[in-house]
Amino acid sequence: MAAARPPEQTDADRARAMGWVRAFGATLLLGVGLGVVALPWPYPLLSGVICLAALVLGVVALARLRRARAGRALRPALVAALVLAGVLSATSLTQAVFWDEYDRYGRCVRSALTEQAQDRCRAQLENALGDRLGVG
Repeated sequence: MAAARPPEQTDADRARAMGWVRAFGATLLLGVGLGVVALPWPYPLLSGVICLAALVLGVVALARLRRARAGRALRPALVAALVLAGVLSATSLTQAVFWDEYDRYGRCVRSALTEQAQDRCRAQLENALGDRLGVG
């Protein structure tokens, strides 16, 4: 009985797999970029949603690379980027749990004219989060 040979992978399979990797990278870059820009509330949540989409694209890309038997040297970097996407989406989307606190903070910062007023807004946010979490 002869062992079944795996089907040969074509250059088209490898190219499609790399297309998924590029889509993952571009989506993650967009999510990170939105995360570092100071946008008014609730737009920072968009970063988490985009990073979550990047996470899905990255898992598909990793599976496609493996199936196409391509990008062996790329896989560890892809896994590291997947971890980054997971952490960024979790930290960004955690703000949704504290919607009221961050909404009040956003309104406070928009009306703050001085650095001292912004510091007071930050302190109010920290106190509100601490009260909600039962810390302090």
